[in-house]
Amino acid sequence: MIFYIVLIVIGYVLLQWLVSLRARSLVHPLKGQMNGIKPWFIFIGDFVFSLLNIKPSELNGMGEIYYRWFFWNPVIEVRCVETLDYIFNEKYNNYIRYWNMGRSSNQLLFKGGDIKRYARIYQQCLNNDRYLKKLFKVVVRESEVFSKSLQGVQEISGDKEIHQFMLKVLANVYMGYSKEAVECMNATYEKFGGGFKEFLYFLCPKLVLLNPEYISKYNHYRNQRSLFKLIAMKAYYGVNSDHHQREHCLLNFAAEASYNDKEGMSLNEFQLSNFILNVSSVTSPIKVLNSFINVVSKHPEVEIKLRDEIQSILGDSKHMEYEQLEQFKYFDKVLEEVLRLHPPIRNLVPRTLKDSDRLLGYHIPQGSVVSVPVGEILRQPCYYSQPNTFNPDRFSGPNSEDSDDDTEFPTPPLNNNLTNRERDLLKNLPWGIGSTQCSGKKLSILIIKTILIQLYSRYHFKLNQDDCELSDTLLNYCKKLFRINPISTSKYSIISTTDKI
Repeated sequence: MIFYIVLIVIGYVLLQWLVSLRARSLVHPLKGQMNGIKPWFIFIGDFVFSLLNIKPSELNGMGEIYYRWFFWNPVIEVRCVETLDYIFNEKYNNYIRYWNMGRSSNQLLFKGGDIKRYARIYQQCLNNDRYLKKLFKVVVRESEVFSKSLQGVQEISGDKEIHQFMLKVLANVYMGYSKEAVECMNATYEKFGGGFKEFLYFLCPKLVLLNPEYISKYNHYRNQRSLFKLIAMKAYYGVNSDHHQREHCLLNFAAEASYNDKEGMSLNEFQLSNFILNVSSVTSPIKVLNSFINVVSKHPEVEIKLRDEIQSILGDSKHMEYEQLEQFKYFDKVLEEVLRLHPPIRNLVPRTLKDSDRLLGYHIPQGSVVSVPVGEILRQPCYYSQPNTFNPDRFSGPNSEDSDDDTEFPTPPLNNNLTNRERDLLKNLPWGIGSTQCSGKKLSILIIKTILIQLYSRYHFKLNQDDCELSDTLLNYCKKLFRINPISTSKYSIISTTDKI
């Protein structure tokens, strides 16, 4: 028995050594081989570390570039802002997106540059104030209904009341007011945020056959997600109907933009849900809202400033117009700090090299995958003073990121050598870089700010569990392709602002 155990251990160590040889080419002419962690789990990489919410001690002190493992392939992670600007430079097309959707219908859009046409049409909606103003009214209406429903409620939960409310808001904003839209949104969330098992079945659908008890539930959610095609078809063919009778939703606006575009989209292209209902658009707004309430509830002085700003802008009427959103400067600073500490997508879409290159002096072979650990970069002490401390005031004052002086940076400055371009990259890093930046950024900020202003104008939030912290666990993301934080399960006590505190 001992002989077989020793034989297995020796075989495993040998396999581990053979896999580690794949990283031998990541060398620097002076420093030697790149730092990285060992392939502890040969067949799934360091996937298990994230499942168990464990950060390998080997990652400490590895510097600005190192490698980890995705299955048996090394993935280079870069934490240098200057290098990121080089990697994501659109004029230098050596680093192309690495998608984990090769078997999906997205291939229809990736042939012949069709993705640019598709993105152009949607950006006409997502960056158009005329459309955003109409979507703003949808969010305000739903927020007011939710706020009224909280009257008399003593406790709400991040993974129940807030979660259900946000899914309804997103369904109405993206697809319109209908039972089918809400069902489709709920089923889509189960696909991306329902848990590790659901996400595993999404990656490998045939695994469902090994779990007969789950097949009926899996088919039910799949059928509900297919409702998107029906909703999209109605929007596509209803573009010539009376505009006053059409619902204000992103799909209807996209159909109108497609109709007026010189190239437009076919019905099959318009029915692809991946660009509207994806892991970022479905889960990120929910996570950011929960993170915001969770963090602010631990800092009462910040909540007081938020309510003071609301009072100074809205007064006692609590009525808000679209143009007033830009006036909430302190809300913007708090939101930026929350996104810095808890970015909803902790890794940008990876890039793969068409040709060999060098990053920070290290040779990177053709076909290698390069990843950007957003969450780690935004907590680097070389960029931020006390990076793990929540401090919205770092974005204001004479040394803020918003300053025009080239030598100014978050208070107190630690790196005066950063250019304005690099500071701008850091500030927008939670949303992506360059062409990978979230096209729905303006809409996402609109939804989140509007809801928060409506809630904080009416209620105080107090965290019930003092030891509840937002953490990074692998429940619903694919390692190094899309990394996201779990929704907070915190429970909050809510007190009306008209009550005595």
